[in-house]
Amino acid sequence: MPNWLNDPQRAVYDRESGLWCLYFLYNSQFSPNPAASKNGTEWFLMTSPDLVIWTAQHVAIPKYTTENGDPWTGSVVIDEGNTAGFGKGAWIALMTMPAAPHHMQTTALWYSTDRGHRYSFHSIVMQNPYAARHDLKDKAFRDPCVFWHAPSHKWVMVLAEPEKFGFYASSDLKVWEYTGSTPPIPDYGVLECPNLFELNIQDAGGKTTGSRWVLMFGGNGFKGGMTTGTLYAVGTFDGKAFVPDRQGYSWLDSGPDFYAATAWEDPLSPDRKSHRYAMGWMNNWGYAKDLPKHGYYGNLTTVRTLTLRNEGGYSRLVSHPVSGQERQYARVLNGPDQQLKDGASYHLPLQPSENVYRLDFTLHRVGEHWPYDIFLSLMEHGSHHAQLFLSGAGNSATVRRSALGYTPKEGADLWRAERWGRVDYGDRLQITVIVEPFGIEVFLGDGRLAFTMLAFPAAQETGLGLRVGTGEIRVTDFVMRTRR
Repeated sequence: MPNWLNDPQRAVYDRESGLWCLYFLYNSQFSPNPAASKNGTEWFLMTSPDLVIWTAQHVAIPKYTTENGDPWTGSVVIDEGNTAGFGKGAWIALMTMPAAPHHMQTTALWYSTDRGHRYSFHSIVMQNPYAARHDLKDKAFRDPCVFWHAPSHKWVMVLAEPEKFGFYASSDLKVWEYTGSTPPIPDYGVLECPNLFELNIQDAGGKTTGSRWVLMFGGNGFKGGMTTGTLYAVGTFDGKAFVPDRQGYSWLDSGPDFYAATAWEDPLSPDRKSHRYAMGWMNNWGYAKDLPKHGYYGNLTTVRTLTLRNEGGYSRLVSHPVSGQERQYARVLNGPDQQLKDGASYHLPLQPSENVYRLDFTLHRVGEHWPYDIFLSLMEHGSHHAQLFLSGAGNSATVRRSALGYTPKEGADLWRAERWGRVDYGDRLQITVIVEPFGIEVFLGDGRLAFTMLAFPAAQETGLGLRVGTGEIRVTDFVMRTRR
């Protein structure tokens, strides 16, 4: 499967087949050579029984089959009540299209009567209200997030707009009425890929203490020392507008390559507000077009389970690899508990032979203070490596890739930049690391801090090592899972 993928679209569960259906934006005509590349994305379908192993299927929504160009990001709903008139249980996709005649971002409706395998175009249901605004450089009107809001008995749509998110309501998925917007969001560039959902709030023991709404979206964090990524706010939603509980937005992932994320509910759960699943595009527009090589066409992240936890008087999203992710590995090795002091290295049960594995382990503080330096080297060979650097004294961490052999020509400084995140280490720090052929995903502190990062090691760069700087720690519960 060649060339290019980007934004994943919210997954839908097909009860008849028992499969999750997820679409992503796909361009089979992309080339790193601008003269040879052809633009335009399609919706490509892939399916999974467990959100872990995915099977590529086919293009479900093609490009350039109408005068309105190609389909961009949006969302799918199953119209169980036949509100749109395409039949009970029809699958309705609403997405952004650059509609004729002005090729502005508009909202299009496509429908499927075969459970999401093939879609037919119906119409442009929303024109861009900013089209005639000559005072605006950003005329965004994109990436509809659509869901059924039972209290108001309406469909709700969230759209990314200039420095805000707009909210709309509909009875039939065709005619939409504006109901409100967020307060201005001026500091995160062009806003994209909104998600709005309700989650239970859980205390440290897992007990539910109420619920809150989460607005999750893609933005640009350069003003705050970050890069493009996924942010969120927690607040209230009355069916018409979202109001955040407090000023500011939090990063769902502190790495450079977790973007265009989408989130969806679990219809198999007895409580649909207990958790949410999420997936992102593992890339960054600062260097995305310089990456395709040796058959590489793009990454999607591991599916994550999101929960909302009350910590320190406010609610935060916590993320873990989806349950069952570990089952894809054939071999499980347990490492011994070890005490490391002043430059000592952990005695691994195995050196991986390829960059496809998962690590789970826990670090414990020994004495009054954590060491300032704790290093987990990945993809190592000679002086080349990626590295998870843990600063226990600062309750912070980063993932570095500047010492790997590959750096893209476009966006090289952005590629090498370090992005830091903070998490309270406490007395123990639980760590999960997923290493893939083209990337690394790290989860720290029981999912309170995450990093996602592309990496392109050479074939021989597979080494692994864990060591401590000055100070002492204890390593327990070390598990390595490998493919063979």
